Amino acid sequence: MVGKMEDAKLRLDPTWRWPDGWRDRLVAIVGLSDPDAPIADQIAAQGLSGINPDVPLLAVPTFKFSAKERAAIGHRLPFLP
Repeated sequence: MVGKMEDAKLRLDPTWRWPDGWRDRLVAIVGLSDPDAPIADQIAAQGLSGINPDVPLLAVPTFKFSAKERAAIGHRLPFLP
């Protein structure tokens, strides 16, 4: 998903469609590293407390990822359109 959003952002187009018809709006993506911490606190800790409320936000529970998966995606989060 992060890769799709990064590609869509490069096109500077608010909507995006794959040849197979998949289409979605750009969204912000943040990782959640603590299952017990409130989502709002984790978003604020990443410096995103002032994020535009009109931008959809996808919160990904990275605490469920393997160490290898976290290493592969961690440097790409948070993603802001």
